[in-house]
Amino acid sequence: MIKLYMKTCLGILIWISYEYLILNSNIALPSLLRFIFTSLGYTDDPSPGKPISYILGWVGFTLMCTTNLYILKKRTNLLGKKSNPKGWLEFHILCGILGPILIIFHTNFKVNGLVAISFWSMIISFLSGFIGRFFYIQVNTDINTLKKKISRYDDSFQNYVSKHAKLITVERFNSIRDQVVATAIGKSNFDSPYPQSDSLLDAIMVTLKSRSSIRPKLISL
Repeated sequence: MIKLYMKTCLGILIWISYEYLILNSNIALPSLLRFIFTSLGYTDDPSPGKPISYILGWVGFTLMCTTNLYILKKRTNLLGKKSNPKGWLEFHILCGILGPILIIFHTNFKVNGLVAISFWSMIISFLSGFIGRFFYIQVNTDINTLKKKISRYDDSFQNYVSKHAKLITVERFNSIRDQVVATAIGKSNFDSPYPQSDSLLDAIMVTLKSRSSIRPKLISL
């Protein structure tokens, strides 16, 4: 399912591409930008330095600066503790995609001289965001898969315990559970944080979160 912010970016990209094809005389169709700028007495020339290019450049620059609000939200409490991190991330992605797109059209696909250095630096940063997003999705997918597997094991384990309640002591139950947790996290000897926990899923999750080596990946479970 395509996210709303991706649909927004795609819609704006299609629209502004359509406008620039008209403004550069590649096709002859009605143009909203041409109508607005000519009505205000400005030229509809999309060349760098002209009104259309100038406005797109400033809007694109503002959007790129706005992406830093997400970083500010993660590292400080200036934007509130209760705000939705997922919403801020999607806003960050929206601005991070639209900003460079508007800058590209601001140049009218003509980049020369020293400006090319900053332009291609922006493109590299833009592409690195897509790469980071890819790995972010992969890590979340792996974590969700792990949680589903542990939930299935938890159900099976609880069914086994309920069927053999008269044959197994509480101490034996905790011992078996700890062995399963140790197997799940790849550690043979450890001290279970909650030895009296009745849930295998809770025991594994708490133990995983207690291990500093994998805390960054599992802190959101």
